[in-house]
Amino acid sequence: MVIEILLGIIAASSVTLLILLIVILIRVKKFREKALNVLEEIEEEIRPVSYEVRELLDNLNEISIDVKQKLDDVDGLFKIVGNIGSYQGSCERKESKVESIGCKIAEIVECVSCGISLFNKMRK
Repeated sequence: MVIEILLGIIAASSVTLLILLIVILIRVKKFREKALNVLEEIEEEIRPVSYEVRELLDNLNEISIDVKQKLDDVDGLFKIVGNIGSYQGSCERKESKVESIGCKIAEIVECVSCGISLFNKMRK
């Protein structure tokens, strides 16, 4: 008789445990469905924003490439300006007229070559 009572208690606790597991699984299923719905709503709201961000990044990339090309094109002009200052300083230190004329010719040749390279870069 004691064994039958113990078996009855084990059976009742097994049924109770099974019912609790079913309730927990139902709640987990409802929570999962709610979470999926929230994720879908978030995805719908993020999609237009991500498209705009992608366009913005593409435009920013194009602008940075354009600025880099323009800076490369203008770099020759800055070299000319820098070289003019150094040529003037070195020409003022020289006392001979021949050296002064040679310095000016070198400056003119440098300016012309940089101008030609600048023109070629701007033409591309």
